[in-house]
Amino acid sequence: MALFHGREDVYCAFCKSQKKVYTKKHVSFSNYVETFVLSVLIMFIVWEGFEFRFLPIWLSLVLISEVLVQVRWRLALVCKRCGFDPIIYRRSHEDAAIKVKTFLENRKKDPSYWLSKDTNLDLPCRTPEGEIVPNPRSSKLLDFDM
Repeated sequence: MALFHGREDVYCAFCKSQKKVYTKKHVSFSNYVETFVLSVLIMFIVWEGFEFRFLPIWLSLVLISEVLVQVRWRLALVCKRCGFDPIIYRRSHEDAAIKVKTFLENRKKDPSYWLSKDTNLDLPCRTPEGEIVPNPRSSKLLDFDM
C-alpha cells in the first residue's frame, strides 16, 4: 500500500552507496488522529467514562510521536558505510569531513568491518556528452553492459 511507504532510495553523496531514507520529517494528520484514538481508549480504560483529563495524555502522545519521527528521520540521513551526514555538511564542510574521517578511522580498527564491502561502489559516471563511462576516480574498472 502506498499509504505506508515513507522511505525513499537515495545515494550517499560521499561514498555513493544506496540507502533508504525516511521522507517523513514531521507527524501528519493521520498521526494526530491515531494518538487521539489511543488517548480516548486509555481514557475509557482508566476512568470508565468521558473525562477531559485525556487531553494531557493526547498532547503528550503527540509530543512523543513528533520527537520519535524527527529522530528517526535524522538518524536515517547518516550513511552507515562512511558516516557522512548531509545536515552537518550543510552547516560546515570541515566538520562533516572530520566526522567522516573519524568514522572511517574507527571503522578500520573495528573487526566487524574488516570483511565488509568497501565504501566506494565504483559506480559508472555520465559524461557531459551523455555517454556512460567507468568512474575516473575508481581504483578498478567495472565490467558493465549498457
